Amino acid sequence: MSEQGVVSIQPHERVVLAAVTRKSLDGITSGRLESEVSAASAQEPGKVVVLDMSKVDFVPSVALGSILRLAQDLKFFGRRLIVVGVTSQVRRTMSVTRLDKVLELRATLADALDAVAKPS
Repeated sequence: MSEQGVVSIQPHERVVLAAVTRKSLDGITSGRLESEVSAASAQEPGKVVVLDMSKVDFVPSVALGSILRLAQDLKFFGRRLIVVGVTSQVRRTMSVTRLDKVLELRATLADALDAVAKPS
C-alpha cells in the first residue's frame, strides 16, 4: 500500500511548483517533503522552485529545518526556493525563528512569478 506524497508537483512552464498537500508537517513528512521537492527540482535543473504552503496550518521546528535545508541546498547549486501561501499562523512561527528573514517568502504564486523575472 503506497502512501500519498507530501507534495504535489504541478506542471508549470517557468518554475518547479510543489504544493504541500498536508495541513501539518512532522519529522517524517518534513523529511519526505525535502526529498520529494529535491527529486522534482533535479528533473528541471534550470528552474526556480516554488513551495506552496497554503494548506499548511502547523509547522514545527523540524519541518522548518527541512525547508531551510532545502533552500540552502538549492542555493548551493545556484537556484532559488520561493515559499508562497504561508498562513498567518505559520508566518508567526517563521517570524519567531527568524526564518522569515532567511527564506524568500511571497504571498502568492503570481508574486513568485514576478520575483522570478528579477534576480534574487
